[in-house]
Amino acid sequence: MVARLFVAVLVVALLGASAFAVGNIGTPTAELKQGQWSLGGDYAYSDFDFDIDKIKWTTSEGGSATDEFDIADVKTNFYYVTFGYGLADNWEVYGRLGIADIKGETDYDGDKYGANFDNDLVWGVGTRCTFHEKDKVRWGATAQINWIDTSVEWKGSDWKDTLDFSAYDLLVAVGPTVDMGGWKLYGGPFFYMIDGDVDEKYTEWGEGTYWEKGKADVEEDSSFGGYVGAAIPIAENMDMTFEVAAISGGWAAGTGVVWTF
Repeated sequence: MVARLFVAVLVVALLGASAFAVGNIGTPTAELKQGQWSLGGDYAYSDFDFDIDKIKWTTSEGGSATDEFDIADVKTNFYYVTFGYGLADNWEVYGRLGIADIKGETDYDGDKYGANFDNDLVWGVGTRCTFHEKDKVRWGATAQINWIDTSVEWKGSDWKDTLDFSAYDLLVAVGPTVDMGGWKLYGGPFFYMIDGDVDEKYTEWGEGTYWEKGKADVEEDSSFGGYVGAAIPIAENMDMTFEVAAISGGWAAGTGVVWTF
């Protein structure tokens, strides 16, 4: 009954849940005892749109302009190494370091260009805690923050255009982890926020050097969504996780392996 109700609530959250760009969330409850360590690897795929403000240009000739600008249909592959530590039986912290492969499409007033960003580092920190446990159900909360700084470049024989993108996102989730007898079901609703900026420089060489510099903000966008996952033992002190998450502007799916020692 608990599992059926849990899944029904998550379906409602997934359907009712704007930009999305985060890797595996993991359980909303602490899984390490005090003094325990964990080491794992995560992979996550996401598909989403960024909410971008208008891009404002200045030129080497003293001119200025404003264009409608967006980065749409963004597809990311995240590869993380994650390590955690149990501060108490009901509280753990973790860090992650990895690489993001990001592809998308820039749109300037209807002119669209494919964008294959550099494979750059992503990093993050997080925490989980368990605040209530009864029978086979534990309730808790998790929070994580992630950072990314990447770029893409287009160039020809006498010109170059470089776009730099940097942002951070914050995710806070609450929910249960349910012991299903040999494996665990977890998930719940979450709050998500992303904030960042875009800097672009176009340079052209001819009789002289001409440049245009543009700047735009990734709108501080906050949303509510939901996720659901499963943790399945595959060896002693080792679990494999699978999860999906969604909000109205995107979705993500991921998997990971974690070893506790």
